[in-house]
Amino acid sequence: PIITTEGSAISDVKDALRIRQLPLNGRSIVNLFNLTPGVEGGGNPRINGLKVGSVEMLLDGVSLVDRFCGGVNRVQPGLDTIEEFRIETTGSSAQYSRPATVEMVTKSGTNQLRGSAFHTHRNNFGGLRARQRQDGNTPAKLIRNEFGVSAGGPVFLPKIYDGRNKTFWFAAYEGSR
Repeated sequence: PIITTEGSAISDVKDALRIRQLPLNGRSIVNLFNLTPGVEGGGNPRINGLKVGSVEMLLDGVSLVDRFCGGVNRVQPGLDTIEEFRIETTGSSAQYSRPATVEMVTKSGTNQLRGSAFHTHRNNFGGLRARQRQDGNTPAKLIRNEFGVSAGGPVFLPKIYDGRNKTFWFAAYEGSR
């Protein structure tokens, strides 16, 4: 809803459709945090001028905050694993230990088998690398491969009550070289 009457929290939600459609360099979910007004810094966000480390980051209710330097842990969730995220910039609930909160929710399986795969290859061989600079130096070599798969579906158990499975699985892998 546009206006919530249950509390004073101000938040922004990005759903799976927006997460998939928005352009990203490096496929890091934390780069999308900067699209929320008042948020800057991505993986180590500062919200509305608060100091670094004052944001609670949760993945399905489990804290991802690196307790030594703030920000998200070194191993971040893959872009294809996030169903939606919500950033509360003001008025976070008392159940959280910090004044601002980022809540991420992972995808789950469905009654249909679904999946996706991707591979992105970038290099500068034909562009900048082919041209010599005026001082005779060549630019640094860039070769980057990003790849991954994700899939989910039902765990095939005896049908329960309404004829549908109630237990699902979801797995994903992302890598870069």
